[in-house]
Amino acid sequence: MIMLDEKIHIRKNVLWKIIDGEIILLNLKNSEYFSVNDTGSKILELNGKDRQRTVAEISSLLAKELQISIETARRDTQKFLNTLLKYQLIEAD
Repeated sequence: MIMLDEKIHIRKNVLWKIIDGEIILLNLKNSEYFSVNDTGSKILELNGKDRQRTVAEISSLLAKELQISIETARRDTQKFLNTLLKYQLIEAD
């Protein structure tokens, strides 16, 4: 389970590309791809280029950007990231 104080990284064996504002992830180990919706794309974008933000920081930025409660942003961010973790597309530290 992804915790709020963790930082996430797309795994080295995963390729990703933005197509028409949507992020597509491809796991090279099992050849499965995963299409990310607008909110999921925003979460990954908010992680930043240097990938140094915690899940709590990403959630806070998402809440401000989408004008939603911090609780909703945290819940949605963790749920989304746990899905990516389940499909072995990201890792946390």
